[in-house]
Amino acid sequence: AGKEIPQANFMPSSSNDGIRHLFHLGQGQGTASLFTGGKIRTYLGVGNSRPESSMAFGALLNNWKSLRALDLSQSWMTELPSTLGNLLHLRYLDLSENYRLEMLPNSITKLHNLQFLFLAWCERLKEFPKNFGKLTNLRVLSMERCKRLRELPKDLG
Repeated sequence: AGKEIPQANFMPSSSNDGIRHLFHLGQGQGTASLFTGGKIRTYLGVGNSRPESSMAFGALLNNWKSLRALDLSQSWMTELPSTLGNLLHLRYLDLSENYRLEMLPNSITKLHNLQFLFLAWCERLKEFPKNFGKLTNLRVLSMERCKRLRELPKDLG
């Protein structure tokens, strides 16, 4: 276990290679992009923190290949980057309370290690991607208040 830093202000030139768990507090954009090291295991966006645009955040996810837990709840994202499917070690994904999110990228079906998926209050979410049943390790699927979802994927077992 490494040293815990309760709060820190990082500059782009700061060395952040040793950071494994990143908690983005408060409102604002751009903070996560300072952490490009590939050793991030956890990203929790807390308190309406808003990641960069989908494209910029997608590029950032390409650097975080070791990510195990990703919390983007309340981040007001309208779409998710397709690079989400490159997070092969991801086990926990919280997308709840993304009221504007209408669809999940097809690449989410590549997340074979995903065990927990939270979609509660994604009120505009209309359907699941094809081949959603490939998520064979999925143990928890939370879908409360997903008003536009009409059916579960047929291949979900």
